[in-house]
Amino acid sequence: MPPPTTWRARTTWTAPLSMSEEKVEKGGEAGPRRLSLAQVEAMTDGFTSAVVGESRFSTTYLRGALAAVKVHRSSERLHRVFRQELDTLLRVRHPHIVRLLTFCDQQEEGVIVLEFAAKGNLHERLHGGGDDAVGTTGRNAIGT
Repeated sequence: MPPPTTWRARTTWTAPLSMSEEKVEKGGEAGPRRLSLAQVEAMTDGFTSAVVGESRFSTTYLRGALAAVKVHRSSERLHRVFRQELDTLLRVRHPHIVRLLTFCDQQEEGVIVLEFAAKGNLHERLHGGGDDAVGTTGRNAIGT
């Protein structure tokens, strides 16, 4: 019999570090590490690298052929979005989700460095037209 469900009241994000980030800080597992803003700026040539994606929340720059640098826009609400995305990426390991390589949270914007997905994002693959669109069989495989 499964354990009973425990419900907690939803609270605002106030902790300086999530459980996943504490593992990163303490060296608890190999994986993404925290970079300084100066290191991120050097990686992106002062944020002048090619822009490969842009949304209301962030701008994504290409860093070579292997990494994408996602810089979240500055605002209190968007910083919460950044923290939630960062915490999720620190915890999740799945072959169909790009891997978090490193991050910087020394500024209001927040920076996440991810594996570069050369064929676009999942939404484009599922809903876009053309030869790269994923069919029903592929959709089922992605979901498992």
